Order: sequence, then structure tokens, then C-alpha cells
Amino acid sequence: MFDSIKEQLVPIRFEWRYGGHQVHLCGSFTRWLETVPMAPDHASGASVFAVVCNLPPGVHQYKFIVDGEWCHDESQPYMPDPLGNVNNWIFVAAPGTTTTSGGATSNASNEMRQQLQPLAQSTAAGMNIPNSSPGAVKQITAE
Repeated sequence: MFDSIKEQLVPIRFEWRYGGHQVHLCGSFTRWLETVPMAPDHASGASVFAVVCNLPPGVHQYKFIVDGEWCHDESQPYMPDPLGNVNNWIFVAAPGTTTTSGGATSNASNEMRQQLQPLAQSTAAGMNIPNSSPGAVKQITAE
């Protein structure tokens, strides 16, 4: 059973591009209990912190903890949770999903809509998906 779960994990690179001295990542994938330390990524810039987390397919919410303060990245998709906190979110497509010319997949798009609909309905303010982003969250693909 655990082997099939391991096979479904997808490496996702998270970046915080706004500086700080100590940056951690926390989210639904850690049950909001554990934080993941992020390391300075000097190759990407002096103020960039990064970490790769292996996540299962589906919708995940997350936040950054920068020098002890909870932050979300407004350049990435974000939404309020039922308690009024604002969290970033990401949809992780299942491994082996084929992409179309637009970069989305029909199966993954349908799955994403199904998973996001209850989340959007449970929030009063809805979701924000920025038009352009610096690519702070990336699914890592095997070459």
C-alpha cells in the first residue's frame, strides 16, 4: 500500500522571493502542524528561499512563515479559508497526466474543478488567481 502512495508523490518546488532571515513552509500537506525549513537559493537571487516537497495529487493550501510572521504570496493563487485566513493553494496533477498545448490537462482540469468547488463555496470572498506570476511554485518533471 505504501509503495503505491510513494509512487503518486510529485516533487513540487516552493519559493519565497521576498527576503527574510528565516523562512518556513506550512500547509495542508503537513496538517498545518509541522513546518518545513526553506533554504536560501543564492542561484535564484539574494532574497529567494526554496524547498522541494513531495506532494500527493490534489489541491493543497499553504503559507510561508517569514521571521515568525505568517505570510501568503499574492503573486500565486490564494483564497480565504472558512476561518478567514488567507492561504495560497496549488493543484498537483497526478504523475503521467498528459498536457495539452495550453499546459493544462482535461482530466487534471476536471479533477481540479471538482476539488476546488467545495473550497470556493465555503469561502465568502472567493479565490484569487493572479494573471501573471513569477513561477514561485513549480511541479518538477523528470527529463
